[in-house]
Amino acid sequence: MKNPYLASVGGPDQKDTHYFSGTGSKYDKSSLCDNEVEPYLRLTAAARRQQRRHGATTVITPQLVGDFSPTHLTCICCAASLRMANPSMKVLVLLRDPVSRALSRFLEFKTQRHLADYYPDALELSSHTFVSYVEAELAHMRRCTDTARRFRAPASSSSGGGGMLGAAAAGAAMPRGWGAGWDLGQWMEAQCYARSSILGWSAYDIFLENYAAQFGWRQIKVLYTHDLLTSPGATLRAVEDFLGAPRARLDPNDKLDTLVYTRDCYSDNCPKRRRELRPLTEVLLGAGAGGGAMSPGDNALADDLWEQSAAAGVGGAAGADAAAGSGGSDATAAGTGSTISRSPFGRAVTALRQFYAPHMQQLFRWADQGVIPQPPQAWRDAYGSSSGSSSDSSTSPGRRLRQLEDGSGGSGKLRG
Repeated sequence: MKNPYLASVGGPDQKDTHYFSGTGSKYDKSSLCDNEVEPYLRLTAAARRQQRRHGATTVITPQLVGDFSPTHLTCICCAASLRMANPSMKVLVLLRDPVSRALSRFLEFKTQRHLADYYPDALELSSHTFVSYVEAELAHMRRCTDTARRFRAPASSSSGGGGMLGAAAAGAAMPRGWGAGWDLGQWMEAQCYARSSILGWSAYDIFLENYAAQFGWRQIKVLYTHDLLTSPGATLRAVEDFLGAPRARLDPNDKLDTLVYTRDCYSDNCPKRRRELRPLTEVLLGAGAGGGAMSPGDNALADDLWEQSAAAGVGGAAGADAAAGSGGSDATAAGTGSTISRSPFGRAVTALRQFYAPHMQQLFRWADQGVIPQPPQAWRDAYGSSSGSSSDSSTSPGRRLRQLEDGSGGSGKLRG
């Protein structure tokens, strides 16, 4: 379903242009923020005058024009370039559970093997399972951010907690970003996340604050995939109202429940409904989770699309097992509702949750301040409260896992 009053810069046949962000492929590894502006403005003007059928006649209706590139958020310099192109621009950001997003990106690169010819991140996966990749990439990102923090300005590095997260945790009212308050070390740290499309792009607070520094919070609307899945009509109306677009007339028979580019088919030619999706664990085993790396209940850890109610009818026995739960190897942290697994896959998810926890807690603080909408409760359950750092908090996923294992976790290495 399309709103006839909204148009894309690239025209009806090209949703995303990557005009300033680039694709991240070998053809444009770096962003294109200094790309020639005049052709972009011509594209925008042409899209605004898009012709539209109205009954038997063709009319030209002024359009609200948007650029829908998934790489914009994580492009560090794009916020500044877009603000210069249009300071009154409104920014829509759709966020998914960070572990689910990272796992989805891994599956896309792992199952679409031709992407290894274009994307460095995809090429790296040839010798990795998901478990081994998480271990290696987390270690690389920690080395990268540790190096970046050595270049922090003294005033910035003295903030509690260290790094960009420490500065954010101090509760500064004025957001900071690239060319808008970041020092060299903060810029370098942001690059560590921006250059890791599988894991780093889920550090949402870094990129979101960068846009807020350029546009202000009033021009930004944050959405969550959970709301889009459970209340698609209300979410669509909220977007239209935020943009100031007339509301589209909905077909009463359109339930807005069709998904494209799913893990079962990365194309818009094979739409799926949630109940038709195979469990994520079943897809992941075929894509390289590693033999014996997963337990039957692991699907509940990181699958935010699959409907457990459909387990009996989709995915066969694997789906039923995934919905059944523990299988003797999983546990639920008391008072959190967050499932923890002792399988290698479960330990990898736990390590990611611990890594993302301080980033997510910054989102929770912004939500509690009324800056962004409240995230799904499941996110708070999985990533802890917004008080304290992830390494010290008793609600830290890593600490909860250690408590459940009662000190028997061995070296803590992630092996698949």
